[in-house]
Amino acid sequence: MAFKNLTSLTMIQYQDLGAAFGRNPTLSMEGTPDNRVNFSLKGWTGTSVAPSTKLAFEIEGITGATYTVDVDPNNIRTLRVSLDGSNTSGLTYWTIDVSEDMSPTSEWSISFNVVASNRSTGKWVFRKGSSDPNF
Repeated sequence: MAFKNLTSLTMIQYQDLGAAFGRNPTLSMEGTPDNRVNFSLKGWTGTSVAPSTKLAFEIEGITGATYTVDVDPNNIRTLRVSLDGSNTSGLTYWTIDVSEDMSPTSEWSISFNVVASNRSTGKWVFRKGSSDPNF
């Protein structure tokens, strides 16, 4: 199932989520992603009583870096971050509905494809699963 409902949040909204991972997912790279943006996953929104399929994360652009964020049209399980061409800069906060087949207890991955000058520079990939020593 595809990612949907990418939502921008204010810092206060993000801080109020209370989302966290029991153990952090493993982070790896594919290619050499442009380092003008960095990513941090906060965790699953909701509570243990009412879990959610929304994942909270933040993106930080270095000074002067501008970017847009959307679901990658070539891979519906990847977020695309395109540098140069937006007024979004600095630290931004987000949630994404990752669908019913991803949950805090299942194996999952989320990728951030970093695009600069209309070409992919590489991906940051967060994984949680049986091959992950933190699972």
